Amino acid sequence: MKFNLSVLQKTSLFLLVYLLIGTYFVVTQNILSGNGAMIIVNLALHFAVILGIGLGTHYACARFFGKKKIFLNAIISLLLLAMLVHYPLSLAGGTLGQSLLTSGLLAFMMIAYKNFLEYKNLPLVNPLVFVLLLGAFLLPILGLPPLFVSWWAADFKGLISLALVLLWLLTWFRPWRKFPSLLAFLLTNLIMLLLLGSESSTISYMYTHATLYFLAGFMLTEPKTSPANLKEQIIYGVVVAVVINLARVIGLPQADLIGIAVGNLAYAAYRFRPKPQIMQTQVNA
Repeated sequence: MKFNLSVLQKTSLFLLVYLLIGTYFVVTQNILSGNGAMIIVNLALHFAVILGIGLGTHYACARFFGKKKIFLNAIISLLLLAMLVHYPLSLAGGTLGQSLLTSGLLAFMMIAYKNFLEYKNLPLVNPLVFVLLLGAFLLPILGLPPLFVSWWAADFKGLISLALVLLWLLTWFRPWRKFPSLLAFLLTNLIMLLLLGSESSTISYMYTHATLYFLAGFMLTEPKTSPANLKEQIIYGVVVAVVINLARVIGLPQADLIGIAVGNLAYAAYRFRPKPQIMQTQVNA
């Protein structure tokens, strides 16, 4: 399915506004606690490093390697990365430097992945999911602090972020035509939580806050790594929800990301499976 530019423009605009609103609430909350100036600086550096290195990598791939990736796709991915990975919590030199190095490294790896690690011009795994899982594994090896995926700008002020995400899903999400995946995921996740004996307060919190819908609306249904066919979408949504809940039971970190990655890979294996060759015979008259 081809997406016209207006869909990408609306998506990037929504994410930018969503991020700015989330940033406003974080800043005002910290101003009240006396940490406003520090948080403003940290957030500014967080955004500058992710967007600067990410867009710089995008330009370098186009300029020196002839890659022709859509600019707005890079913007959307980088905004999502900035919203999920936590901003620096301190202005101390070592801590701040490590946090910014982590943000920059993740931005570089994600854009590089989008440009070079593809099969038949398509990613096998959602680039954001891939780089977050890779970062969780790679950062400790590099001597950097463990990756902190806090979803800080995905869920803020309870009903405010929830209303924004639901507004997105009911309006600008519609051209994506991914509602079967979305609904199958949400329903299966609910069933799994009930079967696994989750407390009602946990289920209520999950379905009345924005994080779950943000995950489903922006990461589960990423256009290039999720199916478009109705039946395939339903199966995909069910598989991802089951894997996420089983990963949580086992105690795996980043269970949400693991579930999406498994779903992406399962769909890729199905999509790129060898097609049976049709033998043609000629009948001579």
